[in-house]
Amino acid sequence: MSGFRSGKILDNFDGKAPLDGFFFERYISRRRSNYAKRSKKTLMNRIFMALTVAIFMVVTFPFLTATTGLALASAPDTTEARPIDPPPQKDHLGPLDIIEELLTLPFYVIKGGLWVTTEVASEGIRIAQKFRSRRERGALTPKFSYGSNSGLELGAKLALIRPDSSEDYLFLKGSYSTNEYQDHYLKFWNPSLLGQNTGLRATVRYTNEKRERFYGIGDSTFRKDKVAYTLENTAARISVEFRPRSGITVSPVFQYTVANLFDGDDPNLKGRIDTIATKFALDTADIRSARLWSLGVELFHDSRNHPSKPTKGGVESFSIHYVRGVDRTDDLKAATVRLDMWRFFELYRKRTLAFRVLIESVEYADASPDFPFYLLPTLGGQKNLRGFRTDRFRDNGLALLTAEYRYPIWMTVDAFLFFDYGQVFNDLQDDFEFRNWNSSYGLGIRVWQKDGVILRTTFGRSDEGSRFYLEFGEDVL
Repeated sequence: MSGFRSGKILDNFDGKAPLDGFFFERYISRRRSNYAKRSKKTLMNRIFMALTVAIFMVVTFPFLTATTGLALASAPDTTEARPIDPPPQKDHLGPLDIIEELLTLPFYVIKGGLWVTTEVASEGIRIAQKFRSRRERGALTPKFSYGSNSGLELGAKLALIRPDSSEDYLFLKGSYSTNEYQDHYLKFWNPSLLGQNTGLRATVRYTNEKRERFYGIGDSTFRKDKVAYTLENTAARISVEFRPRSGITVSPVFQYTVANLFDGDDPNLKGRIDTIATKFALDTADIRSARLWSLGVELFHDSRNHPSKPTKGGVESFSIHYVRGVDRTDDLKAATVRLDMWRFFELYRKRTLAFRVLIESVEYADASPDFPFYLLPTLGGQKNLRGFRTDRFRDNGLALLTAEYRYPIWMTVDAFLFFDYGQVFNDLQDDFEFRNWNSSYGLGIRVWQKDGVILRTTFGRSDEGSRFYLEFGEDVL
């Protein structure tokens, strides 16, 4: 008996018997007896259940057969009553049909939204992972975007990486859009060229925008008055970046700008420069091309806990520049001031509230004319007041308030809801007031990686219609 290993008797012994001799044989005998009794009892229970089911079927089967026969006998012959042709379609919707459509519409919207979100999220994660691996060694990466003026813009960026660091030190970018917009730049950056905490940044950029729109200067302009113009802009900029402590940058900046104004190239809008001047009562100084240099200081503070998905902290930037015209615009003398602040507050589980305050103003010297209209601060587009067309409002100053609710939907994909509230004004002290502001609202999706956002889609709405914007590529703002 000591070698017995079969059946369920020794399952709890792990192959070892706890007793020996006579006591072990009695223990085994008792276990076998109990197992036989349980098996017999289980068999009797199964036989009893089978008999019960059989008796129930024998008793109820005649009743069910009779009931079914009566029902079939009294039913009409549907093969003869069924029409050969399909029923006629309704020419109009009745009240009940309209109510039914309204009740089912939200379900279709939710279903479609979930499908689009899932597809965008999965593709965004794949792109983010691919770009992250490329960024570590430098690569030629694609860029594309869509805007209300430029249309679909396609391009590429070459980013070269220093061998001993993950910081980009040279960017070359070129893009061209369906509305013949061009944007090319060359950017150099070395964060420690002039010392451990002192770097140098230099940029040369060329843009050609053939279908820009002008609605007039000020807040009380009308969409129906829009005209088109072409702006060609070349700017060279150099700055020294001093970092006294982590998250703080102080930068003296010098920039030289050449801006040329031409007739618009939009086939659906008027675009002659002389027509623009007559329609909006502009003088020669408002529509001339410009040559400008500026010298200023920029302060930047970054206390975010994450560069692309912040849940606390903020980003603040302040700049002041002295601008002087040369050549044909040598009578221009002005100072520009700009304050831009973002703050982030986590509600729970990466759900974040983001708030923005933007103020920009131009102050002129006593004998100086105003800037040409195309150099004035603007509201509207994918960077601010997103429910309006690009550069919808412009004047010597602007103020913008933004609130966003951001929430994760899948790994490195976030959705956001936003509300923008902005106004342009001629003078900050005399014309600024908290009424007659322009508002817009909407939603969007952000796809991000560890060091920045690489994809942003935005749908904005205002009292002038809806706008859709798309940005893809590294360093999306």
